[in-house]
Amino acid sequence: AEERLRQAREQFEAIGDDHSATTCLLDLGEVARGRGEYERAEERWRQAREQFEAIGDDHTATTCLANLGLVAKARGEYERAEERLRQAREQYGAIGDTDGVAKSTVNLGRVLFEQENYDAAEQHYLDGRDLLEELGSTHMVPRVTDYLGEVAKQRDNYHRACDRFETATEAFLQLDVTRDAIPCLRDLLDTYRELLEDDPERVEEGLRRITTVADQTSYRDFPPVQQAEQFLRELSE
Repeated sequence: AEERLRQAREQFEAIGDDHSATTCLLDLGEVARGRGEYERAEERWRQAREQFEAIGDDHTATTCLANLGLVAKARGEYERAEERLRQAREQYGAIGDTDGVAKSTVNLGRVLFEQENYDAAEQHYLDGRDLLEELGSTHMVPRVTDYLGEVAKQRDNYHRACDRFETATEAFLQLDVTRDAIPCLRDLLDTYRELLEDDPERVEEGLRRITTVADQTSYRDFPPVQQAEQFLRELSE
């Protein structure tokens, strides 16, 4: 993918198509981030941002800035990550991109969560989710609900964590999003184990609900679903 993007960029530059050439640079930054090459990703996105600003594409320049915030987060540079994501959120707001505002707000929540600032993280998640619900973002809404489950779990509020993980897991299963459904279900099972001693009835109820949903999807034979079914059998014995 990288070699094709490099070639495409050179060809666009040769014919004077600056926007397409810079878009290839943006994509090359994503390739680098996917490989964990954060320094290279940052270099490419910095350059792409400057070039998009020079040709008047403020929206994609803001996307580069938001990406730079995510790179800083991945490197543990939380203050820099916050600064970039807050700036990106303001710029998205200025150009009327509600989706960009919502995602930047959620990503700020992720930065705050990693710093164990759970109150601020939760508020950012709630604010971001409200915007995403208004936009009808069927995939992002359950992902943020999953994040809210993580906050509740960190606070040892296992009932609320279960509610949030269950809602997110059901949505992911129904949407057939494997990347999110499986880890969310694992988080839910871990939370059930924490809650089991205090409220076994609540755990059993939740397991029945989740396994019923899973049986109606393509996830029936996935290990976490089988673990949930085994867990339920043990409770029923």
